[in-house]
Amino acid sequence: MRRFSVECAASIESGRRPNANRAHGRAGLYRAAGPDSFPRMVLPPCPLRLQSSFVWKNLLGGGLLLLAGLGASAGYAWWQYDAVRQLVDQTEIWKAGVPAPQCEVKGEVTTNHFIFRGYKLDVKYRDPRGAIHQGRLELDTLGGAVDQKREPVVRYLEKEPDRFALSWSMDVRTSRWASFAFMAVVGVGLVGGSFACLGLLALRRLADARRCAARSDEVIVRITKAEPQVVQGRQTGTIFHFAGQTVDGRWVAGKTSLARKSEPLYADPSLQNLVALVSPESPKRAVVLRGDFYPFLLTSDEQAQVRAAIARTVPGAH
Repeated sequence: MRRFSVECAASIESGRRPNANRAHGRAGLYRAAGPDSFPRMVLPPCPLRLQSSFVWKNLLGGGLLLLAGLGASAGYAWWQYDAVRQLVDQTEIWKAGVPAPQCEVKGEVTTNHFIFRGYKLDVKYRDPRGAIHQGRLELDTLGGAVDQKREPVVRYLEKEPDRFALSWSMDVRTSRWASFAFMAVVGVGLVGGSFACLGLLALRRLADARRCAARSDEVIVRITKAEPQVVQGRQTGTIFHFAGQTVDGRWVAGKTSLARKSEPLYADPSLQNLVALVSPESPKRAVVLRGDFYPFLLTSDEQAQVRAAIARTVPGAH
């Protein structure tokens, strides 16, 4: 079911009864402007059918992106959890452990953008009984660096001599915590969050289209701005900003992006207005139709009738 109407400014302002044309008008940005104004309703009545390619693209794509986002967030969280647990464990060992009489540290350090440093250290130490223990220590820092001129010290647990802590890693604890926080923001927030957000947007786009297919109001929206969509210096499409008004007088504003070779379904020959559908369940999000009626599926006869109705359209005053 789709409702449709137009506002009649003269009737409202003067108190006169609206004329009979109101019952067969269009919901949109324009007020009634005579019999040659926007057609009564250009699209077939609901329910409409959705193109299967649109359904599967958004359903599968949205689901995969959402899973990728959750997976990336979980992976980064687990990775950082292990590193955090290691630092906490080393801190406890440093407090409770005893110093090794002798130690040796070898390894390598990598620097990225002068503030990120990664250390891979091979630590060998001897306990008072002369037994040799060794282990590998990996740590990352943000904004800090190990002072390799300072003599390293190893502390270990007497009851578990293979568990140790190195003074160099304790000296940069603050920088290590900063590295954990940064990676949590980038990994969990930006990477995982971006994928999840894209997935949710795709699923919401599908839900909005389904609602409009079941029950919606036709709305004529005016193009307020059209700007090129540029990716890596190349125009890949056009972003159309629009505004319009629903049947019950609520304003709808938004934007839609179309590929470079695609165009929207213009509501009149002036190419200044678009045909959109608004569901009562999502009144603030309009679904703008593409020139080939995507994401909806119309028969050849229905498409011809719609194009003929639009060709006869003359924009009203506003």
